[in-house]
Amino acid sequence: MNSKATKVDEVLRVICAIAISFGAALFLLMFAALCIEAVRSHLFASNELGLPIALAIIGVLTFFSAHIAWRLWRGSLSSNGVTLMPTWFIQAFGVFFLAGIAFVAYHNPTYPLLAEGVSVALAMVFFGRNLAKRKREVDHDA
Repeated sequence: MNSKATKVDEVLRVICAIAISFGAALFLLMFAALCIEAVRSHLFASNELGLPIALAIIGVLTFFSAHIAWRLWRGSLSSNGVTLMPTWFIQAFGVFFLAGIAFVAYHNPTYPLLAEGVSVALAMVFFGRNLAKRKREVDHDA
């Protein structure tokens, strides 16, 4: 790989690391603000599940944003040697994305959106299989 491409990759990695670090900080701030407001307003004492579910979702987003930022700052690849995120994470996100697309399609059937969303979700779900196939082809050619 030439030095110009390496420099562009490095600059892009740092720009993405800054952006995702900012996102992780915002999620953390949102999580803390919701917790403080819930304690102050005694919202945890009510039997509603909306706030705990929202906190769980924001907490997961905070964790994974921070994890991605950490990996970007370090510049380390995952065990598959190709991506920064592990294959299982990409596949799991694809499953959740597919479930979200199914929910949206049930309540508001927009067929072009459905076709596009399902194709993206299935690409993420079958990412590991495609990656393994490509690695076998590269190993076979070498």
